[in-house]
Amino acid sequence: MALLQREGWKVLDIREARAYEDGRITKPARCSFNAPWGGDAGAVAAKAASLLPNPGAAKLLVMAADGGGDGAAAAAAAAAALAAKGFGSVAVLEGGYAAWTQIWSPSGKRRPPAGRWVPTGKEALKAGTNLEGVAESYDEGGNLAKSRYAAEAAKRAAAGGGAQQ
Repeated sequence: MALLQREGWKVLDIREARAYEDGRITKPARCSFNAPWGGDAGAVAAKAASLLPNPGAAKLLVMAADGGGDGAAAAAAAAAALAAKGFGSVAVLEGGYAAWTQIWSPSGKRRPPAGRWVPTGKEALKAGTNLEGVAESYDEGGNLAKSRYAAEAAKRAAAGGGAQQ
């Protein structure tokens, strides 16, 4: 992500146009463009050259759908054609779009690690995910026996005052 934001790299996405439209890197703005791989590395390089004003100064990160088999070979061939066409800096995104989306969202936000996140205590109350039995189970001190409210209500009931409404 730092390459895109601070160093001005552009992403050359060689996936099919439909896949690119369904999901692509959108942040930073105008950092990604599509030149679908059709088996012709020269055509991909020509399209990239037509989209960038100064190919010699361009920094391109070539991205396929995934990093395995045909995707990796296509990205490597496209990168070689771009370098031969005179592009300044060319690199291949290892793992392709599939690897990118495991770590980053299309809008550039880092994804949390996989797993089940369960809020507890105050976090659960703030999130509103643990509303059942809150008065009976929550105490600001962390004790789950009885809340202060429940304890005070029990004292009032024992003293004959009953619970106030």
